[in-house]
Amino acid sequence: MNLTRRRLTVGVLWAAFAGLALYFVFTLDLRPLRHDEIFTIRMSDPAYPLSELVRGLMFIDPAPPLYKFLLYYWQALVGSTDVATRAFGLFPYIAGALSIAIAVRHRLLGEELAYFCVLFLTSYGVIWYVEEVRPYALILCCSLILLLLLLATIRAQERSESPGRVFWVVLTVVAFTTSLSHYFGLLNAGSTLLCMAWLFFSRHQRRELLGTIILGLAVLASTVAWIIYAREFWVPFIRTFFPEFQPYPVFRDFSRIAFSYNVPLVLAALAALFIRVRELAGDLRIRMVIASAVISVAPAVLVSLYTPIIRGRNLIILLPAIYYVIARSFNALSN
Repeated sequence: MNLTRRRLTVGVLWAAFAGLALYFVFTLDLRPLRHDEIFTIRMSDPAYPLSELVRGLMFIDPAPPLYKFLLYYWQALVGSTDVATRAFGLFPYIAGALSIAIAVRHRLLGEELAYFCVLFLTSYGVIWYVEEVRPYALILCCSLILLLLLLATIRAQERSESPGRVFWVVLTVVAFTTSLSHYFGLLNAGSTLLCMAWLFFSRHQRRELLGTIILGLAVLASTVAWIIYAREFWVPFIRTFFPEFQPYPVFRDFSRIAFSYNVPLVLAALAALFIRVRELAGDLRIRMVIASAVISVAPAVLVSLYTPIIRGRNLIILLPAIYYVIARSFNALSN
């Protein structure tokens, strides 16, 4: 992609991101709050002391509490109206857009940039969950940034460089944020760190490998600490909200979240995978992104065979990885 065409593409995409942000702003009050959103707002009500909420209401949903903490202070700052609480989801959306802009500047996304952004902008998961008062917009943003950090690791190794200080700061913040907001966020952070550890191991980058292992253990320890703290509420919670594992409804719901508005592009990408399978199979970026996605969801599938924990919306952590593989595949076909 020549420089002029790339600048034009980036300009159009920035306009599209801004247009979708304006859409969110003007539609914040058009959708009534659902039951689980009201539940989340109640568990983050600033009318109660935070310590009381942690000991009491937050145990009703014993997921990691960081999102509820953030929402608690947001409501204390701007109020608890429907518009105010929904507006909180705009911050992850803006952070995701900025992370893509930074990735473009550092050329982490090549000619697949336009396809990836089209998929992202037309994703039902993005459009729906940005306005929902639940942690899914936050973990979707974190999964996007983790994907870009994984690509940054590969690019640094191709240039015989080591990730800089900013890389490690962002990786640490995002890994702790997503793992302390949702258990599937922990799976996503863990799978990304495992793939990074493998990359560092394969290039004999011992210092980077050690840093990745230490960060992974710290993230795991912080989440396990909350699990132990909330352990007595887990069994009744799971039995109430996850009575049994039903693979078809999970697949149906996730397909709607991921592909509702972009079926033609997905079909074209599948054709690309079939036609250019050998070339794409040798693409390190695609291999590592797929490996990270599989590792992130495999433990949840295994656990669900005994104790159902998967719902379609929990798999929102896979969206950036799926969109990247589709975009890169479609770009290979178009070339």
